[in-house]
Amino acid sequence: MVGSSSYNTTTQTNYTFESLTPGTNYTFLVYSVASNKSGQQETRSSYTKPATIKNLKTESATINVISLSWQQPDGIVDHYKIVNSNTSSTITSYSTSAVIDSLTPGSPYSFWIYAVIGSDIEGDGTNIIVYTKPDVVQNLQIINASTTSVTVNWNPPYGYATSYMIQILQNSTFVTNVTSTSVTIQYLTPGNYYTFLVYALTDSLVIGASTSISDYTVPEVVKNLNTQNITTTSISLSWDKPDGNVSSYYIQILEDPTFDKNVTTTSDTITGLTPGNYYTFLVSAVVDGGYVKGTPNVTSDYTIPDVVKNLNTQNITTTSISLSWDKPDGNVSSYYIQILEDPTFDRNVTTTSDTITGLTPGNYYTFLVSAGVDGGNVKGAPNITTDYTIPEVVKNLNTQNITTTSISLSWNKPDGNVSSYYIQILEDPTFDRNVTTTSDTITGLTPGNYYTFLVSAVVDGGNVKGAPNITTDYTIPEVVKNLNTQNITTTSISLSWDKPDGNVSSYYIQILEDPTFDRNVTTTSDTITGLTPGNYYTFLVSAVVDGGNVKGAPNITTDYTIPEVVKNLNTQNITTTSISLSWDKPDGNVSSYYIQILEDPTFDRNVTTTSDTITGLTPGNYYTFLVSAVVDGGKVKGTPNITTDYTIPEVVKNLNTQNITTTSISLSWDKPDGNVSSYYIQILEDPTFDRNVTTTSDTITGLTPGNYYTFLVSAVVDGGNVKGAPNITTDYTIPEVVKNLNTQNITTTSISLSWDKPDGNVSSYYIQILEDPTFDRNVTTTSDTITGLTPGNYYTFLVSAGVDGGNVKGTPNVTNDYPIPEVVKNLNTQNITTTSISLSWDKPDGNVSSYYIQILEDPTFDKNVTTTSDTITGLTPGNYYTFLVSAGVDGGNVKGTPNITTDYTIPEVVKNLNTQNITTTSISLSWDKPDGNVSSYYIQILEDPTFDRNVTTTSDTITGLTPGNYYTFLVSAGVDGGNVKGAPNITTDYTSELSK
Repeated sequence: MVGSSSYNTTTQTNYTFESLTPGTNYTFLVYSVASNKSGQQETRSSYTKPATIKNLKTESATINVISLSWQQPDGIVDHYKIVNSNTSSTITSYSTSAVIDSLTPGSPYSFWIYAVIGSDIEGDGTNIIVYTKPDVVQNLQIINASTTSVTVNWNPPYGYATSYMIQILQNSTFVTNVTSTSVTIQYLTPGNYYTFLVYALTDSLVIGASTSISDYTVPEVVKNLNTQNITTTSISLSWDKPDGNVSSYYIQILEDPTFDKNVTTTSDTITGLTPGNYYTFLVSAVVDGGYVKGTPNVTSDYTIPDVVKNLNTQNITTTSISLSWDKPDGNVSSYYIQILEDPTFDRNVTTTSDTITGLTPGNYYTFLVSAGVDGGNVKGAPNITTDYTIPEVVKNLNTQNITTTSISLSWNKPDGNVSSYYIQILEDPTFDRNVTTTSDTITGLTPGNYYTFLVSAVVDGGNVKGAPNITTDYTIPEVVKNLNTQNITTTSISLSWDKPDGNVSSYYIQILEDPTFDRNVTTTSDTITGLTPGNYYTFLVSAVVDGGNVKGAPNITTDYTIPEVVKNLNTQNITTTSISLSWDKPDGNVSSYYIQILEDPTFDRNVTTTSDTITGLTPGNYYTFLVSAVVDGGKVKGTPNITTDYTIPEVVKNLNTQNITTTSISLSWDKPDGNVSSYYIQILEDPTFDRNVTTTSDTITGLTPGNYYTFLVSAVVDGGNVKGAPNITTDYTIPEVVKNLNTQNITTTSISLSWDKPDGNVSSYYIQILEDPTFDRNVTTTSDTITGLTPGNYYTFLVSAGVDGGNVKGTPNVTNDYPIPEVVKNLNTQNITTTSISLSWDKPDGNVSSYYIQILEDPTFDKNVTTTSDTITGLTPGNYYTFLVSAGVDGGNVKGTPNITTDYTIPEVVKNLNTQNITTTSISLSWDKPDGNVSSYYIQILEDPTFDRNVTTTSDTITGLTPGNYYTFLVSAGVDGGNVKGAPNITTDYTSELSK
């Protein structure tokens, strides 16, 4: 064995060397020997295994690094091999220590350490198991902190942990171990500051580094919170310190989200408030510089309202005075009105104006108006104003002892107070007189004038006047001047005159020979018609005023009317050289007749008979004969009647009718062969009709509507005395418009029409509907019912009178109306609050322009909307309401039958809910009734979902509670047997703990 120079022999073919040095490289030479002779040597080199390392230990362990150390083994070592059994990874170390990193926190690791010689000769391994430290817990946070408990939760650390240890820095005795990632720590002091430390542990109880979090427990609710020393803009609060710790108090106002105040005392005065406002104050105990607040205690109150502004009187009458004022700064719910002179008067209103009635006319009154809130329980200082009522109207004002220039007035004192009387003349703005008596004479007036006298009762030195009583009258007019007659005709005489001195409103004319004649005119001339021709008349004309009730003395004049034209002048027995004339005596008086021939100025004849034959005429000539009636010995002649004649003419051609109306038909024709001077028109059905025209057309008026007429037209010469044979045509006039067309008996789908027969003739009636061109009905009665209409539609009905089997129709009379709308559908209530209910419905069949909403319980409510929904506001909380909704058309003038629905508004929140008389197992609750109506109260306990109680009183004692428990009570106002509940008011408290 080379190296140690030792020599050994053996007779075997193997040999064991002992007591070698570990880790040493040995060279072995082997000879075969025989007879002391050595054979060829064989050489082999090899290492002994290194020895096992000594004293393997852990120097340190962190969350992801483990440091190991050991002692070198006996013998020689080249380096060390460290094997991580967890990962089967190896590292090499040339020293007797190693640092293993990138490990998982909280994990057990098994390491084998081998001494190595050469490149790969390892000694026996030594094993050690080491845990890395757990990592810190993640996302440590506090949730659900209460007054006496805190819940802490976290996420597991990176790596592994099997449990967690929790400590409280401020309580060295507190330690707890959990396997979950959250824990609730109880029995803490309210408002205290706590630091919680959380450690991760391994299953071998290796503790990681701690993570800490600090917070406060929630302070308790402050005690005995109340309001005091209230003004218009401030309210003082006071309270008692709660159990536990408090560093300050946090004050909030529910109605003012911007208000935020922190105080260290147990009282404070809140200033800068709005007068008359309702305020809800929340006072919380706080710690941690205000970051941690306890549950607030709540109290509420009103500030005192301010004085109303600009109080004044207006619309003053004899027994009433209207007051108006401006809302004061701040809030007001109503106003309280008093009258200093009437201690019994006491009125509360919600508007900024009111009319005080039942006052004494002409009295002086002092009015006091105060702003109020809280249903009038809180009132501001009053504003004051004074005024008089207007005196009453004087009684029995009348005129007497009237002359041309004066009128006396008298009257009676009115009811109430009066200091004097004020007289005015409406027609004389300069006239102004004050008297203390109840009569006076007005002089210096204009004759025949109309005067309006106003007499008012006055008080307050004349500053306040009552409504005037008014009376009127005229002075007597003068005699008219220069009365004379002119423009005399057969039946009329024109009178003219000059206006008399003074005023005249009209003139009164009488005829002495006709006691029934009585006429009033406003001009200074007039034509008297309807007189008898050739008569003698005496005329009296008087100036008048007051519609003829006041007349002056008459002026008188006389004259004759001209005689009338002789009647029925005609020619007959015509020959080539003679024409016989005959005529009838005219209306009125006649003494003889005067005959002239226009074509022969030398002819002049006077006769007393009503016929005469004119001879010596030229054959075929045209002659004009004039016959006049005369009176007064021939001095007064009437207008002559004229007749002419020719030889007989031919028949007219192409006679036809056109431009037909209800009372007229136009005729046209062509001139016949030969000579014609004019045309003679007759109507077969009207023997009195007789017309002569010179044109080849004419319009016949004054006909009866709807009549059948036969027209005869003859060509004539000699002024119509000589007529040709007539041509004949026939036609109907158009019927007149039906009268008094109206609608009645209207339903949702039908309208009845009725009308009166028009003037003239009618055989049937033709009905049309403008909105339905297909509707066409013919009836013979003066009424009809139109069915099958659309509800709520606007219809225009045209009714025409017809004749000739309906071929000839008159102009239609037109009327329109709506069928009644149908009932609205699916009416229901929704979105109900304490003071409002929303209604919605579906449009009914047919047409609707708007909807009319009424409330049965409020006869003054009347609302018109165009949508199918509406929100009714201003309702009383907890009230039962019946809503009626009708469809309407025609601007609401036509309404359908209403649909009806009912519901309650939600009751208001109960007031001043508080706890009292607390024992270990019971708490008494009391509260005030909320605004509006309530039938019962519904009590719940948030911590006990099974608790449900209904009471009708404003207090109740809850029994069977757990000692020392925290309870949240909810009290709601209810109506409709509890089916409708208001929002709950909430209060909390603990039952008392059992004695230890």
